[in-house]
Amino acid sequence: MRDPWDWTESTTYQYRVNRIRDRFRYRFVRELFDLTMEQVITFLQTREREMDFIFGIDPTRTEHVAGITEVFRRAAEHDVARLSEFVDRVSTRERAREFIARAGISLDDLKATL
Repeated sequence: MRDPWDWTESTTYQYRVNRIRDRFRYRFVRELFDLTMEQVITFLQTREREMDFIFGIDPTRTEHVAGITEVFRRAAEHDVARLSEFVDRVSTRERAREFIARAGISLDDLKATL
């Protein structure tokens, strides 16, 4: 049986999180992309409306964006202020398990968000 923390045959959860964390070490990335949870939610909702306008409403995309948005909402409710802090909160499987349990989200939603 496949490990639920593996994304594909060659990529694990930890590998992906480490790649994201490595990118946040660059100052310009933090300056441009270390958004607050509210900014991220607003961006996602705006982007979804734009995509609906251009390509038409896609229920699959709508469901996907809703799941990601909910993860960021739950993160904000649990005192996560910025994207970099969110990544730190889920930086290891153990920390991710704790966050999932506290925030009440699924592993699949967390992986989709990352």
